[in-house]
Amino acid sequence: MSVGNFRTESCRKPLPDRHYEEIADYLAEEGVTRAYTTFWDSHSFWYYSGGQVQTAAVLGDHGQIEPNYWLTNTMWYDPMFYVDCIILSSNRQNVSDELIRQVFGEPIKYTEIGEASIYIYDTSISPLISR
Repeated sequence: MSVGNFRTESCRKPLPDRHYEEIADYLAEEGVTRAYTTFWDSHSFWYYSGGQVQTAAVLGDHGQIEPNYWLTNTMWYDPMFYVDCIILSSNRQNVSDELIRQVFGEPIKYTEIGEASIYIYDTSISPLISR
């Protein structure tokens, strides 16, 4: 049996998701272009913003917020890389609201959209990511 004449790659795009679209619209309104989130949401926020919001995955461990280096660019966690937003959705990977406030402090703007919590800061939070 040969599969040489069959296309073996999948080019499907995600199904429309109003929840992610609402968040992407809100981030655009607020001028957010870079954000941290958990792994399972990082691609979704980038996709539903039309590539306008660059997202990098983080996880919570040992009372800290750490980079999730799986399938990512390490530059996104450099202290000089300006990121002023973190988004928590239902896939939290040990990142809690309490941990975010403990590590990054109080945001200048906090919003909830559906199950997502969105924290926007007036300064970069990248230097506070534990490496």
